[in-house]
Amino acid sequence: MARRTATSYRAGRTAQAADEAAAPEALPADEGKGLTFVDALSITTTVLLLAAILMTDYYLGKRYGTGIFFK
Repeated sequence: MARRTATSYRAGRTAQAADEAAAPEALPADEGKGLTFVDALSITTTVLLLAAILMTDYYLGKRYGTGIFFK
């Protein structure tokens, strides 16, 4: 079986491919730990949206008697 020479092997690779092959794969250090910003933002938005709906329903129930939860 013929052995590849270093020159013919390297000739087909680009500099970027060589850098990617030489660099070790970095794993995210904090993946799965704690609450991320996106999670906190979505929870906060949900809570505030529910509070706004309930406040509007309370106002409609007390003022006009047409609220769903408050009459």
